[in-house]
Amino acid sequence: MPAATIAAALAAAPTLAGPPARWWMDEPVRLVQTNLRETDSTLDARRLVRQVAEFPANTLLFNMGGIVAQYPTRVAFHYPSPHLPPGRDLFGDVLREAHTRGLRVIGRFDLSKTQKAVFEAHPEWFFRRASGEPAVYNGLYSTCINGGYYREHAQRILAEALERYPVEGLFFNMFGNPSADYGGRPMDRATATPARSVSRPATAGRCRRRPATRSTGPSRRSRRGRWRR
Repeated sequence: MPAATIAAALAAAPTLAGPPARWWMDEPVRLVQTNLRETDSTLDARRLVRQVAEFPANTLLFNMGGIVAQYPTRVAFHYPSPHLPPGRDLFGDVLREAHTRGLRVIGRFDLSKTQKAVFEAHPEWFFRRASGEPAVYNGLYSTCINGGYYREHAQRILAEALERYPVEGLFFNMFGNPSADYGGRPMDRATATPARSVSRPATAGRCRRRPATRSTGPSRRSRRGRWRR
């Protein structure tokens, strides 16, 4: 599904009664951001929303999908939290309670990592180290921002979410090919000069080719050379 379709679905999603078209620019935003653990999938949605409203906040940023979904997704290679009870739609419950209290909801996605089964089915979607090995942290495989997971499959995930839930916005965590993992360990080491080393993410296949094919201007190195001359 093209990105334009997703943007149109978000723009057309029903919102609270009579909000300004640019509420995030025209109104004060008192936002509470969550970053749930998988074990939080059983939380009491009504109690949480009540606490957010009493804070008082008018916007809740709540985990929606990506590494794990907090709703019963049907998209291939997108997995509900293992702690989400069968039949439970945590995100839907939170959204409904929030809208009942007049709160806006921003869905949180993290598409930077996913499970080994996805890597085994589509290794071309993933970031590679200089050694050719995937970048793995706590059992999760890092996706390449230029690969098919971000560029194509993520749109299927987002289309399902936006067709199902009338959210007021989306938040995307951890875009890019980071130079270090969450533990602070460099993805790879590359010697820049004998005097110092810098961390550089290494890529392979489409992850490396796409920036080259999309770039129509001179390289950074050539621009720097002309400036020095």
